[in-house]
Amino acid sequence: MDRRQLFGWLASGALGARASETFASSASDPTGLISPVGDGIADDTKAIGAFVDFALRRIIPDPFGEDPLSTVELRLPPGTFRITASEALLPSSATHKARGYRLIGAGPGLTQVIFAPTSGSRCLMSNNGAFLQAQVEGITFLSASAENTFLHSHNQNPPGAAQRWSFRHCEWSGEWSRGVYLTGNDNNSEWSFEDCGVSGHMGRFIYVPNDATASDQFLNFWFNRFKFWPTSATPRTNCLVDMGRGGHVRIAQSDFSGFRSGVLFSLKGTSHAYGVCHFSLSDSRIELHSADASVLESEWPQGSIVFDRVDLSSQAPSYPPDTVSFRFDDVNFAGASATFRDCTLIGAIAFAHGSNDFECAKATVFENCDFPQRPDLFRAFQFLPGTNDFGGRAVRFRNCRGSTPMLSSFPHWAARTAYAAGQIVRLGPSAYECSSGGVSGQTGPMGKADRIADGSVVWRWAFNNSRDYISDATYPSATVLRPSGLARRIALFGGLLPSADAAQELILPPNVIVTAACVTPGRKGNEASATAPYRLENCDEPPLVLIDFNSPEESPGVLSWKGALRLDEKISRRAFRLISRRRPAEEGFAYVEYIG
Repeated sequence: MDRRQLFGWLASGALGARASETFASSASDPTGLISPVGDGIADDTKAIGAFVDFALRRIIPDPFGEDPLSTVELRLPPGTFRITASEALLPSSATHKARGYRLIGAGPGLTQVIFAPTSGSRCLMSNNGAFLQAQVEGITFLSASAENTFLHSHNQNPPGAAQRWSFRHCEWSGEWSRGVYLTGNDNNSEWSFEDCGVSGHMGRFIYVPNDATASDQFLNFWFNRFKFWPTSATPRTNCLVDMGRGGHVRIAQSDFSGFRSGVLFSLKGTSHAYGVCHFSLSDSRIELHSADASVLESEWPQGSIVFDRVDLSSQAPSYPPDTVSFRFDDVNFAGASATFRDCTLIGAIAFAHGSNDFECAKATVFENCDFPQRPDLFRAFQFLPGTNDFGGRAVRFRNCRGSTPMLSSFPHWAARTAYAAGQIVRLGPSAYECSSGGVSGQTGPMGKADRIADGSVVWRWAFNNSRDYISDATYPSATVLRPSGLARRIALFGGLLPSADAAQELILPPNVIVTAACVTPGRKGNEASATAPYRLENCDEPPLVLIDFNSPEESPGVLSWKGALRLDEKISRRAFRLISRRRPAEEGFAYVEYIG
């Protein structure tokens, strides 16, 4: 069987007749169609275009009165087919509504399409609201220009036929501006990608522009076993999902290796008219290979964002820990609730907020997560306040942990030895940090105090290997969270307010027990006041004050409270107010620890 016989189409007759007939282009073919060469050199545009045109004319009415039916399955055999005209595989001139466009190859790598247009829309396919229930399978698509788009799907209601497109075993490589470009005011929903992959340069694979005329109902984008391996290192250029108008995106069992530049998931637009805003990534791994690469940027004003069993650990030794890998811009609106479960995270997680955020109920939860770059997990967060800011996002932790260095990695304490501030030694089951240099004594540091005299050296207890969470050298042991039989959770106020005479509130769940509270102003502040610079109290009348602290110009470090305070369902007792009388240092934060 030669290539001319392999390239063909399956044309089905009327549904009721259950008849089918197979055609293969040959010298005696009554349609006069000519098979493409498929050697990667010859221009196959005209031959393939003729087959596509024939398929578009083979549409029949549905016998049950539903949408019309396509009757042609276009098959590409093994080979490399070169196309030099825009919209060769599906023209925008096709505006009828029909079900069943089907383009099938022999498999990725076996069947390849090189797209090298010289003019026109520079889209390989353009669905102008014509086809739904379309399938593309088993083809590698190669682009010769970063200006090219694989598929532009535009749907203006009516006809409303840009739905249920399925891609299986497909690959996109070379230089692409966009993969699937979605516009219009309706539908463009139910897009699935199964066992597909991207390499080379991909500006945006799924792209919904933040256009005021576009729909907020571009729903249901499913990725399963997807490989996104772009090799381009041009700054900020690669993106898998860029949703400017909301949507429902679900990605599972996928891999993002060697990601060097860009934002994997960009969820833009601050007004979505209560449209669906949902994103989830599960059972996947991500490699961030440079500071130009990040995972998420979200402006969504509502909805939910979930990362479940996502692993970023492979680049923990090299990715800059203070580079923002996740960013939530919730300026004066609630934003999407964010949940991280069973994840290993690197980089910094940033929250930007505005002056009216105190009116918004924000929610971020980390459960069973590891932060391998952070001896103190709180350092994984950056709070980016706006002007005259009086609010922020509450961050809650459950069973999370930072990195825990082994005691064996530090030198053993030695008697009559000179130590400098910042050095860490081990003695018994604990590690101690030198806070004031000198010469050690005979017995060494003991206990878990913040100030332990040893000769002329002053130590502070740093950590031991029997706990889940550890602090780093910046904060004393009051920041350490020790495990217990009950689950202890953390509610984080976020970064301390950027100005003096400011307050922010945090509301805890009902029927919990508050066990600790902590304010860490940072190393330095300014705008000192004669009154207490930090006060933490509940909103009852009169308030119950947990922390009321006055200090000189230099902040001493951690301000803490420990006890057992049971909260009932009364909102004023569950709401805690943090009042700042002095502008804090940039690294300051505050939290409340509770059981329940």
